[in-house]
Amino acid sequence: ETKAAEEARAAAAAKAKAEAEARIKAEREASLRAAAEAKAEKEAQLRAATEAKFKAEEKARLAAEAKAAQDARLAEKREKEREKSARALIARKEEEAAQAEAEQKRKAAKNAAKAVWHYTCQGDRLGPVTFEELRAMAAASSLDPRLDMVWKQSMDAWKPAGQIDGLFERLSVPVESKKSLAPAADPIHPAQYQIPRKPLPVNTNWPGAGRFKLLLITLLFPIAWHFALGAVSPFLIGRIGQLPMAKVLPAAALVPLVVLAWFVSRRLLNLGMNRLWSLTLVVPGLNVWLGHRLFACPPGYAYHKKLDGAGIALAILYWSLIMVVVFILVALLAPLSTPSTSPSILQQLRTLLAAA
Repeated sequence: ETKAAEEARAAAAAKAKAEAEARIKAEREASLRAAAEAKAEKEAQLRAATEAKFKAEEKARLAAEAKAAQDARLAEKREKEREKSARALIARKEEEAAQAEAEQKRKAAKNAAKAVWHYTCQGDRLGPVTFEELRAMAAASSLDPRLDMVWKQSMDAWKPAGQIDGLFERLSVPVESKKSLAPAADPIHPAQYQIPRKPLPVNTNWPGAGRFKLLLITLLFPIAWHFALGAVSPFLIGRIGQLPMAKVLPAAALVPLVVLAWFVSRRLLNLGMNRLWSLTLVVPGLNVWLGHRLFACPPGYAYHKKLDGAGIALAILYWSLIMVVVFILVALLAPLSTPSTSPSILQQLRTLLAAA
């Protein structure tokens, strides 16, 4: 019994052990299955997350590509619109340029028909221009009424700009009329015709006669004319008679004065002065000042107010001669004002003055 009991207990213990081992094995297998399932579930979730991320990235990529394509289409559309606008602008500018060129050619052709006036500016001959352009230059003080000359084909000779009617504004009160005889002239904008006048050099090619020509005419021509007249007078008396020559000789004696007056007027023109200044030669005191200008001043002196070396030398010589003449006159007239002067001396002085 004891042995059977032990065997029974041993069998029961072995059974219990086998059952415990089976239970432990079952539990281990269940635990492994649960771990495998959890791992599989985790892998499935990871795969799902990866797929979702891939789909999101793909969707974002597709959206970016779509947006880029749309932007490219918009950029292309804007570029086409800009090109179209640029072509339209270029075409408009070309059309405006063509119209402006045609208008300029039309105005140039119109002005060319009116451009018949020539003028001088500081000794240079310029032109042709229209009369309106001359008026604009006159209003802008670019045309000097005394020094600048104008000319057109219908005129016989060049004239000072101030002598042309309608070229410069006259300081006179206009007479009002009920009805205008002519339409108003186009407005003048002097600024666009403003020509800066540079200072003229002394050796500018001024018209008229120079100082050395006047000196030669003053000093040599009367002597040459006197000798020529004396040489031909006997021949002319024999040809036309004594009585006609008695009338011709006084007039012939005045020829040097006429030639001198003509050269004085040309010398005044050379100085840039009006020829009417020659009338002041008969005014005492003023004729001395005018003589200084005639014999000493260089061409255009009325404009630039500058004496050259030759002018300074001639001015010193001129005023020295004037002082000598004044001294001689004072020396001759002083005895006449003294009561104690003897009658013989007075008679001699009167004789000298009469001979002079």
